[in-house]
Parts: sequence; structure tokens; C-alpha cells
Amino acid sequence: MWASQDPISGAIVASDATGTTTYADPSGVVYSSDPQGYVYASDANSGMMMAADPSGVVYASDPSGGLYAMDPNTGMALASDATGTVYAADPSGTMYAADPSGNTYAADPSGTVYAADPSGTVYAADPSGNTYAADASGMVYASDPSGTVYAADPSGTTYAADATGMVYASDPSGTAYAFDLNSGTSVVVDPVNGTVYSADPSGSVWATDPAHGTWQIA
Repeated sequence: MWASQDPISGAIVASDATGTTTYADPSGVVYSSDPQGYVYASDANSGMMMAADPSGVVYASDPSGGLYAMDPNTGMALASDATGTVYAADPSGTMYAADPSGNTYAADPSGTVYAADPSGTVYAADPSGNTYAADASGMVYASDPSGTVYAADPSGTTYAADATGMVYASDPSGTAYAFDLNSGTSVVVDPVNGTVYSADPSGSVWATDPAHGTWQIA
């Protein structure tokens, strides 16, 4: 092993029998490299430690417990913090995260954000203000900036409710329903004959079809 010190800068250079060379400057930064092509660095002031392998992948750690890695060959960047949350970013600009409880998150360059929890529920929100969700039971939900909310169940029945107080539904047979939360009036449309039925809070029921017009049932 040999070592020498620069009398002007105070830097120390050393090499050992394995071929590892180390450089230390008075600021507290230490660098070393070995014959296999690995490079290491540590900063006594910040507590950061770094390493790079021959392929160009760079690794780092900080005193808070954060770990980092970047692969210039794929453009992927990885990180984790002391809570156990893991982060990643790919060359497209999409960012990902996963926490120890099993929740996962993603955001792409368009501004669309995604999340999923361990129950199997998946969420998304886009820059236009639309939100989406789907759960493990097969239910799908959405809402838009106007305040309208939509849903669909595995049977094929769809639902909607808007900010005016109207609620709508349609089942796989084609039967359509509507309910006015303000007036209490409900409407049903029969897809077979086109008959429209309506009922108001007083209990009156009316029917309208193309052939017979409108009549009161009750």
C-alpha cells in the first residue's frame, strides 16, 4: 500500500494491494475506485454515500435512510425512504410510488393520476377534473366537473346522478329509470313497447305510449 498527500490542497491519495485507489480531500469528500470498475464516494458533511457500477448504474444513500438508484441504460430512477415507501420514474416521465401498506400510485406526464389499494380498488383522476374508480366487486364509478356521478355494476346496470337532483339508471334489458329528487317524481321506460310510466309523491301513476297517448293508472 502507498499513500501521498498534496502539500498545497491537503488531499490524500492512497492505493492498496487489491488495486483500489482512494482520494480524500480536506472538505470531507472521499472517492475510491477498484479494478472491477466500481466507483464510490462519500461526503462527511452531508452524510451522502454514492456508488457506480461498470454499467453506469448509480446508487446513493442519505442519513435519513433514503436510498436511490439510476440506470442510464434504461432511464429508470428508483428511490426509497425511511418509511419503506418506494418510488420510481421511467423515461416517459411517468412516476410511481408504493407504500408499506400496499397502496400504489402513479402519475403520467399528461397529469393523470392513478392509485390502487390492497382491497383491489383502483382510482384515477385526469387534468380535466374527471375521476374514476373500480373495486374488486366489479363496480365502476366516474364523476365529471359538472358534478354528475356515474356507476356501472357487473350485471350491466348503469347509473347516473347530476347536480340538479336527477338520478338515472338503465338495466341490461334496456329498461330506463329516472327519479327527480326535487319533486319526488319517478319515471320508467319500457324498451319493449316504448311505454313511459311516471309516478308522483301523491301516489298518482301515469302511462304514455305511442299508440294510446297518456292515461292514469292510479
